[in-house]
Amino acid sequence: MASIVEREARLPEERPVIAAVYYNRLRRGMLLQADPTVQYALGHHVGRVLYKDLTIDSPYNTYVHKGLPPGPIASPGVASLAAAANPATVPYLYFVASRDGHHEFRNTLEQHTTAVRQVRASMPPVKAKPRMLAMATPTKPVASKATSSKPTTKTVSKTSARVSKTPAKTASKPTSKASSKTAAKSTSSKKPAPGSTTTKKRTTSTASTAR
Repeated sequence: MASIVEREARLPEERPVIAAVYYNRLRRGMLLQADPTVQYALGHHVGRVLYKDLTIDSPYNTYVHKGLPPGPIASPGVASLAAAANPATVPYLYFVASRDGHHEFRNTLEQHTTAVRQVRASMPPVKAKPRMLAMATPTKPVASKATSSKPTTKTVSKTSARVSKTPAKTASKPTSKASSKTAAKSTSSKKPAPGSTTTKKRTTSTASTAR
């Protein structure tokens, strides 16, 4: 009994009350229905004992077997040993743990069911899973915009028009300039005689001055 109280209680002042609830159930021939014994039978700790866990085949399952388990399920401390030896004098037969760790004790099953509903209502809601949010994301509108043919056709036509106009302009201007320069060069190359005569005269005069 002390080991069950050790695993069940969170507040020191509740240990004698919890021990009294289990003793009251034993005297009435009721199942202890202690969650810590089911966790011990599972072999690992769980945050909340589920209905599927209550059917585990083990002598430590106090939801199936009456009386105390065949052995302790933990090492009880001094406070739990004292609570098991001197339980409180209370008529409670049920209790449920709340969010902050304290327990709500009740006399009847109806009262206990109401207390369970109140405790669960005070708990925070379960957050939505990310995969549910991903499933809710619309994909068809995005795909239709990306694959629409009208914007692509217009863009291509404008681009092709610009490309066709640009080479025509650039081709005509450089051609005319290049031809005019070529003509200028050709005309200048046709006058070698005057240039050569002047060069010879200047060279002769320079030579005579040096003498």
